[in-house]
Amino acid sequence: MRYANIKSLPDANTADGKKRINIGDYIQLIAIDNIYKEMGIDRSEIYYIDWDEIDTYVGEYLILPINYFMTDMFCCKEGRIKFSRYIIPVFIGVCLYRNGFTLSEYNIEYLKKYSPVGCRDYGTYRRLQGYDIPAYLAGCVTMTLPQREQDKAREADKVYFVDTPEYLRDYVPEEYFQKGVFTHHRIDIDENADAQYVMEYVLKQYEEYRKYARLVITSRLHCAVPCMAMGIPVILAAEYKGITFDWINQFIPMYLPENADEIEWNPRAADIEKAKDLIKSTAIRRIQEAYDKNYYLELEDVYAKWKVDIDVYTGSQSLDKDKIRKKIDNTWNDNEDIEYALWGISESAEDVYEYISEKYKKARLVAVYDTYREVVFHGLKSVKPQEGIDSDSHIFIIVISTNASVAAKEFFDRIDRPTNSYILLADVFMTDGSRENAGNV
Repeated sequence: MRYANIKSLPDANTADGKKRINIGDYIQLIAIDNIYKEMGIDRSEIYYIDWDEIDTYVGEYLILPINYFMTDMFCCKEGRIKFSRYIIPVFIGVCLYRNGFTLSEYNIEYLKKYSPVGCRDYGTYRRLQGYDIPAYLAGCVTMTLPQREQDKAREADKVYFVDTPEYLRDYVPEEYFQKGVFTHHRIDIDENADAQYVMEYVLKQYEEYRKYARLVITSRLHCAVPCMAMGIPVILAAEYKGITFDWINQFIPMYLPENADEIEWNPRAADIEKAKDLIKSTAIRRIQEAYDKNYYLELEDVYAKWKVDIDVYTGSQSLDKDKIRKKIDNTWNDNEDIEYALWGISESAEDVYEYISEKYKKARLVAVYDTYREVVFHGLKSVKPQEGIDSDSHIFIIVISTNASVAAKEFFDRIDRPTNSYILLADVFMTDGSRENAGNV
């Protein structure tokens, strides 16, 4: 079993055939890597899986933290969450938009199986509560990214406009434009560019904010939250409040066109360290618990590959009934007057007694032997074999269990009891290479 993270996420195609990547999606992956670092897990120990193989993956079981906006299009197939059975999801901060993700019967049971579900927003949390799916409000794991160093904060002097709404143009202080950097939280790449290229680009953008941003003005959730985590002052403004934003007002205000004139243009960095520590410790605990809870799965798979027909096996102390009967039938005649005793009152003793009673009408049970305990079996109180058995072959002895058979063979040999006066129903073991005096086995 290994810890895992996503290597590449779904993308959109542009009109000129390029792939459009959302930088915010990849910052979430960086945040999960950082959680692993906090757990002391080296990057070399992490398995990186492409989203495209999320439903077909076969291999070691993977503990996979999920902190994404989950949709039917990318996460489901025929109404079912499409994760491979070898993937153990840990939902640490998901958004399940009502019109974007279907809570089918299968999906409800799936989420319950891997609950509690960490919800990024109140909307998702309330929705899951309505289906009795254990859940908690978690926020976004990008809030756990580390703060930047104070010397970098003092040196930062640029204002980053990251997908900033056009309606703010008339409100932004003029001096911010003079030091402004205008950018988008997306990149368009050639279809041949690999996941490593994308991640390096995203890390470069992330580090640029860390080093140079005095202020970030953005409409993007996954620009605002990571920058908050780094200790960068943020102004969050958008055309509307979508479900993904309904939790962030706990930390910074969100502005819309109707209250743009209320924007504080010189905000302080949000104080989120207490919340950051809680989100981080909860994510770490959930990931570790998932690993500890599912440790047995690979061993279970080993046995599942052996297509065992359990019906051909007896219990640990039971004997094959047909073999018991065959051994008795090969020794006794149907109408023979026999006095017999049983040695070793295991769970098979009742089967032996019932078979003899049905087939051998003149046979009578006259003694019961057991080395380890005192029992009453069909009205007869057991005694220790050494106290009740001698070399006299008058009473035929049937030895039942494996342990009793081994001890009985040694005992009978010692007292020179004839081999035709007993049956050993269970296994006995060789003590030498002789074929003589093997006993009635």
